Amino acid sequence: MTPYVYVASSWRCERHPEVVKALRAVGIDCYDFKHDEGAQFHWSEVGVNSEVENVADYRAALGMDRAIAGFNSDFNALKRASHCLLVLPCGRSAHLELGWAVGAGTPTAILLEPNLLVTPPELMYKMVDHLFTGLPQVVDWVATTHSASQTEVLFDGGPWDGKTVGVDQVVAPVFAVGHQIGNHYWLDTKSEPPTYFWIAP
Repeated sequence: MTPYVYVASSWRCERHPEVVKALRAVGIDCYDFKHDEGAQFHWSEVGVNSEVENVADYRAALGMDRAIAGFNSDFNALKRASHCLLVLPCGRSAHLELGWAVGAGTPTAILLEPNLLVTPPELMYKMVDHLFTGLPQVVDWVATTHSASQTEVLFDGGPWDGKTVGVDQVVAPVFAVGHQIGNHYWLDTKSEPPTYFWIAP
C-alpha cells in the first residue's frame, strides 16, 4: 500500500505547511486540509463565528451542505490514511482525529512543538505510537512502517496471533470477501472492499 499521511493540525499552526511540504518532497502523499480540493472549510462559510456562538446556530450550521462537505473531505481522508500525524500546536478537532485513528488501529505519531515543551502535559498521549521532535523522524517512521501497517494476519480463520508477515511473502491477491479462502491469508483492512492475499507457507 502506498503511504498516505493524515496531517492533523490547526489553521493557526504555522508549521503545518512545512510538514506537508517535507512529506511531499520525499514522495509521501498526505492530506492538506488547508489547500486540498474540497477541504479548506471555514466556519464563516456557514455563517458561524468560530469564537462565540449559541448552540442552536451551531447545530444548524453542522447540517449545512458546506459543513457536511468539509467534514466528509476530512473524514474520508482520515479513513483512507495509512498514518496519522498530529502536529502541535493544535486544538480539539485534530485531537479528535488522532483519537479516531488510534481506535482504528492506524499508526499514529505526534510532532511536538519546536521548544520540546508539552504544556500542559497530557497523559493520554501514551495511546500514541510515537512522539517525535523533528521532521526527519516523521519521514523515517512513514517509510519504515507503511508496507505492513494496515494489515491483519490471520491463520486457519482464527484471530490474529501477533505475527508479522512481510510483503515478500505475499504470493498473489485473491479478491474474496466474507468467507474463508485458505489456511494462510492476509487482509488489507483499508481497501474498499477489503482485499485478501494468499500468504506463502
